[in-house]
Amino acid sequence: MASGRLSVRYTDQVVPPGTPPQDSAPVFYSDQARLIAAKSAFYGISNKYGWTAPGQYAHYMAGACEMQLGNDTAAESQLRDVSHSHRHEIAALAKYALASVYRDESRDQDAVKTLQRLIAKPTVTVPKVKAQLALADLYTAQQQPDKAKVVYDEIARENPKNTLGEIVKEFQTQAQ
Repeated sequence: MASGRLSVRYTDQVVPPGTPPQDSAPVFYSDQARLIAAKSAFYGISNKYGWTAPGQYAHYMAGACEMQLGNDTAAESQLRDVSHSHRHEIAALAKYALASVYRDESRDQDAVKTLQRLIAKPTVTVPKVKAQLALADLYTAQQQPDKAKVVYDEIARENPKNTLGEIVKEFQTQAQ
């Protein structure tokens, strides 16, 4: 850490090769280079402050970087560790990301189980409807429209007077 903040930020700008550095900000010539640097910084914070909420969030972000880099085995390991956190909001983020890793690895049943658990125990970071939409999307990708419809019906039934419920109803009408 430098001056109380990460010296490499997950959101630092990626610039064309040959662009000179601006001020003291790091320069990245590809998303991959930025992700690798951010991942290293997140691991550093996680290793040093892992028992704290920011340290566990950094651990989650390191796993998310691994996932974006296509390192599914490392991502799964890191996210699984965080998914057992007693900080439920951070654990839910890790579980939601794990469902994506499982999909990438063609482990759809694991993804379904993970999303169903998130639906059963929603959090502020992963609300029930977010997990429901991911599950419906998974069922659609699996060519299981009947299962997707059940999930969409539940969303519409539970959200009858808000925009989301209206969107789902409209989507279902168009799909028929």
